Amino acid sequence: MSARVGDSITLYVSTSAPAFRVEAYRMGWYQGLGGRLVWRSPEMPATAQPAPTIAAPTRTVTAVWEPSMRVHVSKD
Repeated sequence: MSARVGDSITLYVSTSAPAFRVEAYRMGWYQGLGGRLVWRSPEMPATAQPAPTIAAPTRTVTAVWEPSMRVHVSKD
């Protein structure tokens, strides 16, 4: 996913772990360094979300999940 300053990104996480953390990397070949870590979230409480459903005729997957966190993209 890519984002611009001012955007908000909603993340949906499902895990049996008690908590999770998100890391964002800027991808590219900057000064020969490759991708670089630009942001790390605090540890967030986690939950197992309901299993997705699959509509057989179209193989469409639907997951009715609650947002786990929102990230605001700043100039930093």
